Amino acid sequence: MKPETEAWISVAEVDIRTAHRLVAPPDPIPESACYHAQQCIEKYLKATLEEAGRPVPRTHDLGRLLLLTDDLLPELASAWPAIEEIMPYVVTLRYPHDPMELGDMTEEAEQAVATMTSARSVVRAALGMTGDMSPREGHICGEPENSIHEDS
Repeated sequence: MKPETEAWISVAEVDIRTAHRLVAPPDPIPESACYHAQQCIEKYLKATLEEAGRPVPRTHDLGRLLLLTDDLLPELASAWPAIEEIMPYVVTLRYPHDPMELGDMTEEAEQAVATMTSARSVVRAALGMTGDMSPREGHICGEPENSIHEDS
């Protein structure tokens, strides 16, 4: 795997761990969980483009990234509607000039985290990643924690 791809995955893993922690009791922050779910998916889609040797656009538009990776990740086709629902969180939750009616976002956050986790699994499989990084523990399941990034 290319070092650039690994870099995208590394930062995406920070987002997945963050999203999981932000939906967890006792003090969840669902708005931020939605944001990090969007970011994780975005970075995994960009990792896919990087590994395929394709240009990686500077965009937060998951719809555009899904189109650019469509032939590389056909398994994600059924998840497009759920992924596109997450798209607004990257902008509306970051910029106060574009307010969003928030209310209780607990259900949205749980759905966003589930969608993120599913999309991540599809991309990791497409990239030939054999272990699945545990988002809660920060290591590849079935391998010792010190087996990751030993050469970093």
